[in-house]
Amino acid sequence: QLDNITPRAFIVQNAKHYNNLTDIKNQFHLSDFNIRNTILLEGKSSKEKVIISTADTADVVHYSNNKVVIDTNLRHDGYLVLLDAFYPGWKIYVDNKEAQIIKADLIYRAVKLSSGKHKVVFLFDPVLLKIGLAITIIGIILLTGLLFKYKEIKWN
Repeated sequence: QLDNITPRAFIVQNAKHYNNLTDIKNQFHLSDFNIRNTILLEGKSSKEKVIISTADTADVVHYSNNKVVIDTNLRHDGYLVLLDAFYPGWKIYVDNKEAQIIKADLIYRAVKLSSGKHKVVFLFDPVLLKIGLAITIIGIILLTGLLFKYKEIKWN
């Protein structure tokens, strides 16, 4: 019975490209669509060949709220799919080099990989959080300065 459960991370070699989100949504309703064999991507096709390999592996070695580390081994080029929500602020590093994050099947995170062994790191590093932190620190500094200035004026 556990054979029917889709793992959190897995490798897929086949990608189908569609021009719009409606076409991708329609593919989910087809009875022959299998998330384990094909990912759906928005954009133009790069003429990829269909390969289904059961020898490929994706082992999650670390999983936390802001970091996921996965060791992979692929016999052919393919995609690592992580069944976590695609959200701005996530970055991907493949073998310590930043790679392009892909939105797969409308909602998941993925990255294209070449054949061989790779260490893939998903890291949550949102720019807006850094901007908010910088504004907060500047605000505290300004408020502290105003309080000292106010006390100086009141004492004189």
